[in-house]
Amino acid sequence: MTQAQRVLPVFSTILFLSFAATSGAAAQGAEDSFDFDTISGAADEAVVYFDGTFEYLLGNAKLELTYDDPSKPPILLRAHRFDFLYDTKGKQGLLEVVMSKRPEGDRGSAAGAPNDNQIRVEHPVAVVTADKATYNFAEGFILFEGNCLVDRSGMTATGNTVTMDLNTSRIVFQAFRVKDLRIEELRRPGEPPRVEDPSLLTVKDVFDWPALLRQVKAQAKADKPSPGKRVLELLDPDTRSRLLGLDPDAQLIDKDKTGIIKRINTVLAAPDLYTKAAWNGIDIGNEARDLIGLGTDKLEPEEVTRLNRLLIEAAYPKAIGRREPVSP
Repeated sequence: MTQAQRVLPVFSTILFLSFAATSGAAAQGAEDSFDFDTISGAADEAVVYFDGTFEYLLGNAKLELTYDDPSKPPILLRAHRFDFLYDTKGKQGLLEVVMSKRPEGDRGSAAGAPNDNQIRVEHPVAVVTADKATYNFAEGFILFEGNCLVDRSGMTATGNTVTMDLNTSRIVFQAFRVKDLRIEELRRPGEPPRVEDPSLLTVKDVFDWPALLRQVKAQAKADKPSPGKRVLELLDPDTRSRLLGLDPDAQLIDKDKTGIIKRINTVLAAPDLYTKAAWNGIDIGNEARDLIGLGTDKLEPEEVTRLNRLLIEAAYPKAIGRREPVSP
């Protein structure tokens, strides 16, 4: 290869936009899920041929693989170095991209760059990190090796090696380990994900835990009916005792917060939460009044949780954030 046949390395951040990309499957006329249309990338150093193909990217490097179809989200690849392997004899085009992290002891100019210390692939299905990865475009899979970590909604898993098969939408582990997998994530292939009721509380919805606990405990001690008393009445005795036993001035751990929210959400599903006496003197708003006017025993489950969310927000406006209704 002569110097005239390639672009010399540039030692500053460079950006490549909208190069036409042809994977092995595309050259063969296949319509596979791993086929993409353009590559965008950046690095501290790179070698690119005049025909638009890459030799390597080096230093804080990243690639974004995008589709002409806007409904398909892009795939983002991050690494210290990308090496590109093409089919020089056949017509399959790009065969593999080998991704590697910064070698131990390497104190080059990009040593502190965020993309250099591990491989990171951000796929719509999951985010995977590892010490090394090979994206096989001809076969449609990514092989991860060394300290592999897979993070997706509801699951964090590890393995010695991980293969993300883009043809079958499977992730295959060697030496598989998983912790705290949410049971609702265990669905059969093809089964649609469960839709969470948007009116249910989350830990983030409570922005002042001490204020919430103080107000509930104060209402529990008072003689007159109140939202706090009504919520406590609908909780099981064990949860009620645990909630009243919490110190508002103590730092709650995430596990405690999650447990409280989970129990309160069972109350939000109760059609008999509202009583006129408990919410006497509290402005519950027009939406809540309209739902009550329909008859709480005639509401759909989503309407019940929406009503009860509004009641809780009205009762504790300085502790619980408001959530606007979700348009159908």
